[in-house]
Amino acid sequence: MGFWNSKKKAKGSETPEAFGNEHLAQAPQSIGQDSANEVYKVDYKDQYAMGSESAGYFKPDAMMAPAKNAVAASRLAQGMGWCDLIAETHFATHDVKNMRGEKQKGVHGAVSKAASGEAMKSPVFDTHLPDYTGSGSDGITIKGGNAYELSGFEMNSDLDLS
Repeated sequence: MGFWNSKKKAKGSETPEAFGNEHLAQAPQSIGQDSANEVYKVDYKDQYAMGSESAGYFKPDAMMAPAKNAVAASRLAQGMGWCDLIAETHFATHDVKNMRGEKQKGVHGAVSKAASGEAMKSPVFDTHLPDYTGSGSDGITIKGGNAYELSGFEMNSDLDLS
C-alpha cells in the first residue's frame, strides 16, 4: 500500500494518482501570485475528493517551486503522520487562464488540499498608503477607510511546535 492508500477514504472516493481536467467540477480560478508561481483554486467532482475535501489549490510547475518537491514533501509528511503540518498534494495537469486572461492548455503542476493545522505565520498589513485610490482587490487591505500594504509576516506565537 502506498501513502495515499493507507488512510480510510470517503465512501465512493477515488483519489487519482494524478488529477486532470476530467476530474474537475468547474474550471480553475486564478487567486493570485503571492508565491513563486500563480495559484488556482480548483473544485473537483465529489468522487475525486482528497479525503473529504473537493476543493484544492493548483500551482503550475516552475523552476522556483517544482511540483515534484511539493508532492515528495507531502508523501513524506503523510508517511510520518504530519498530515496537519504539510498538505496532501498530488500531481495534476489542467487547462488554466492566467491573471492576464491568457489560456494555457495542459499545464503540469501540483494540487494540494488545505492543511488542517494552524498557520505558522500571519501577514502584517501596517504600511499606510494615504494616497491609495484602488478598491483593495490588488493585495492592499482596507481597514477603517485607510489603505495598508503588506509589510511582512509575524510568527504565530500560540503555535505549539513540540
